[in-house]
Formats: sequence, C-alpha cells, structure tokens
Amino acid sequence: DEQKLKETEFRYGDIIRRCVIYNGESHIENGIEYINVESDSMTDAETVKTSTWYSKFTNDVSGLSVMRDGVKGTVTDVKTNDIVYYLKDINTVFAYSKKATGVYEKATPNKDMPTSVTISGKEYSIETVEAFNKLSSAGTFNYGDTVTIMLGKNSEIADVMTSSSTSATAGYGFLYMTGTKALQSADGDHYTSAYASIVYADGTTAEFVTQKEYTSILNKVVTIKLKDGVATLSPLSSSYISGKVNSNSYTIGSHAVSPSVSVLDVSTDDSSKTAIYKSVYLKRLDGINLSDSNVLYFHKNQRGEVDQLILNNATGDNYIYGIITSSTDKANKTQGSPYTINVNGTEYRCSLDYGSKFRVGDAVGISVSGNNVNTMISLQSAGTVSQIDGDTVTIGGKDYTVSDELIVYKKTQGANGTVTNIIPMGEYREEQYQGTAFWDKAPSSGGRVRIIIVR
Repeated sequence: DEQKLKETEFRYGDIIRRCVIYNGESHIENGIEYINVESDSMTDAETVKTSTWYSKFTNDVSGLSVMRDGVKGTVTDVKTNDIVYYLKDINTVFAYSKKATGVYEKATPNKDMPTSVTISGKEYSIETVEAFNKLSSAGTFNYGDTVTIMLGKNSEIADVMTSSSTSATAGYGFLYMTGTKALQSADGDHYTSAYASIVYADGTTAEFVTQKEYTSILNKVVTIKLKDGVATLSPLSSSYISGKVNSNSYTIGSHAVSPSVSVLDVSTDDSSKTAIYKSVYLKRLDGINLSDSNVLYFHKNQRGEVDQLILNNATGDNYIYGIITSSTDKANKTQGSPYTINVNGTEYRCSLDYGSKFRVGDAVGISVSGNNVNTMISLQSAGTVSQIDGDTVTIGGKDYTVSDELIVYKKTQGANGTVTNIIPMGEYREEQYQGTAFWDKAPSSGGRVRIIIVR
C-alpha cells in the first residue's frame, strides 16, 4: 500500500509484520506481507551541497516524503553532506547521514582501478563514480591521508572529502581505543604513528592520527580538534540529564527527545578496561529511569530536543549471556581453562582471575572482543517462571520482558561437573520443567531476563 509506505508509523525497535524490501513483486511468505520496490527506479546517490538540494528531483516539496536514516522527516532534516536517493514512484527521498573518518591505507585490487578501499583497517566497497575518481590514482587522496567517507544505502562509499572539510570530525565522541600502528605515506614509506579510535552517538566511527597515545582518558567522552590532519583530544566535562524514558511521547523526564535521536550504549567508562559499544533504539530504553551515572553525554538540537545520547551500560546489551560449565577453581572440582562459558552452544574461555566469585553452573554475562573475554558479571535470580508468553515471562504474578536472545538451559550434574543442554524455546514448557529466571538487573533499570535454568 503506497500511502501506508509513505506514512508508516513504525519506528526502529518496533516488532512489525509489514516490511519494505527491494527487488521483485509483492507476495506473502510465512505470513509476512512484503511490499517490494524495483531497485532500478531509484536515482543514483547524490551528495547534499545546498539547502535547495531537492530541486534536482522536484520543485514541489509539499508532497515530498523524506526518510532520513530510516526515520520519517522533512526536507529541513536533510543536512549538508548527507547522501540522498529519490524514488519517483512514491515521490520519496531516502537520505543517509552515516560517515566514517580514518586513514586511507589501501586500495583493492589496486589504486588505479579500486573497487574497495581500506580506511583505518576496515574495508569499504565503492558505490559511485565520484568516489572512485577521488580515491583512485588519478584522484586527490593518497595513502596516509585522513579522510571522511560518506556512506550510502548499502554502507558503501558514495563520496569522500578531507577530514577538515566536514563537521563529522568535530564535536564529541567516545574514545574506545588508542595506541600506535604502522602506516604508509603517499610516497610508499612506512612509519609508526599514535592513533585514537572514536565512536559517535550515532554509531559512526572515526580513527585519527594523534601526536601521543591517550590512555589516561580512554573510555571517556572527548572533544576532538584537528590541525593539519592531526587530532588533539581532551576530556569533556560531565554532561548530566536524568528522568524516566517514555518512547511514545519522546521524553526523558521533562526533556523532549527528537524522533531521530541517536543512542549509543557503552559497556564501561573505566580506563583500565576494554570497552565495547552498541547502538540502541529509544524504544529499548522505554520505562528506564536514567540517572546521572547512566549518561556520559547528551546534546540538544536547535528545537531543544535531545538528539544525541551516549550512555554508560544502561541496557546491559553489550554483554552476551550464558552459563559456566567448567572452572579450574578447586572448589568446583573440574579441570581445564580457568572458566568455560556456554553461550547458546558456543564456548568461550575466560582466563581472568575472579577467585571463588564464580562457580560451575552460575549464569553470567561476558563482554567479548573477538575471542577475548574482557569482563564477566554475575546474573541475579529473578524467581521461578510460571509462564512464558511471547516476549514476556511471568514471575511471582508479574510480567517481565525477556531478552531477544533468551536462552533456556537444562542443567544436570555429570561425573566431571555440570552438563548443560539447551532447550529450544518452542519445546520449553513450564509444566515439564521447573525454571529459574536470571537477569542482569531489573527491567526498570534497563535489564532483561537473559537466562532460564531448569532441572
């Protein structure tokens, strides 16, 4: 339905049955209705340069629909350096604001005819002729340059500019990594430089060449200033906001929130630990009472609405959850690596020394970077489960929201310790199994029921 597509009330974080996809014809599959749009009816990527950017598509903005980063907006919501596409069939503009800043390290298969490039260790495909011309050997950018790439609808490079010519490198971000790395200059020489990796509230990342390592302010929100392609970082003063989140009214306490708010949740602000991060939707925060300790940074737009948030472990969603199946702790009478954690059938080995804090059979959360376990936390018992219905469990007569990745384990004691079997949710029945629910923290504080253990 074309009108419903244009005026959809769905938002990120909602559970939906109606989807929009590209390529083909309308059909119903597994009870889900799909509305398909032919991909060749959309214009090529364009970079927004002026306030009248829409004139290339239409001079009548009264009937023009705008979707920016998946959120319904207006012509004025589209900003300079956004990447836009126009779909004439439904008179709709799709705009994308995602960018990444880093050092131009490599072109593949070569710089004469690149199909992809590596920016600060991450490879991106090239979408447009304009981006190709700028990044090829005939272009203006060389290896070792700090550049900002603008990403289109498929997260491919639609345009490129110098880091000093875009506001994407200015302002504030979360410093999650710093150190030194080997780089290559324009003339092919190799050298070592300090660097800093930043993630912004919208999940966009940037890597900057710096004059020194910034370990003392690691895992803090920082101000980034650039001069001659080199960044200087300084810690940002505390930025407080608090109140209960209402995603329907777009408020945090007495503060109005933008419908297109960007929210980043980080795992820690402790400079001695490894931080990981995740973009979350306002819907995920619904009902949570945010306190000053939850909020590392917020920003308000010209309308006075909160449009950027960086939170400190407000949701717990940066962790993955499972059960300890073995430990070298003598009290557990098992052998092997210090801890083995089963996360939905995948085993992780944690070499961190927690003494006797954790035991075989405990439900835990772990933060991981690749195969490395950075942190392990205990889950709390929420009580006995009397019913599961969709995304809620009933415990003590009250309904609680479960994690999207809820796992049900059946725990038995074997000859060498705990044997853990995973019960598919479709086969779990309360009348068959007596289950105890575990959460990282109460849902009112942002937690979820993560694990159910049955015997």
